[in-house]
Amino acid sequence: FTGVVVLQTAMPRLYPTVEGPGESYLAVEVALLRRDVIFEAEVEPQDEEIGGHSIVFHTPFLEQVIQGVQFENFGQAGVLGRYPIHFHKSGDSPSLISKNLITNSNQRCIFIHNTNNATIDGNVAY
Repeated sequence: FTGVVVLQTAMPRLYPTVEGPGESYLAVEVALLRRDVIFEAEVEPQDEEIGGHSIVFHTPFLEQVIQGVQFENFGQAGVLGRYPIHFHKSGDSPSLISKNLITNSNQRCIFIHNTNNATIDGNVAY
């Protein structure tokens, strides 16, 4: 699988895009839902809303990169600070959180707390 879509014939009409004409109510988002690196938390038998969590904690001026991975069953419902991806008080941290997939989250998805200059781009969460 290459991830490339090839059309055999021209499309019969104009479809909406960010750049061009069409009916905006027909516009769709398309995302690849497969990652080769997967962090998967076990399901807690006593509480299915308690999953894993990751935290980048107090790393000012250090670049952190979380890119192209999947987080499955992360986050802890109702527990403050337990999110799938959490930057906690990292100050000026020129970090990148991109192209990640967060599935079956139990609590928000990406949480940035007292952290500046982090770029969040192209992530998918559902």
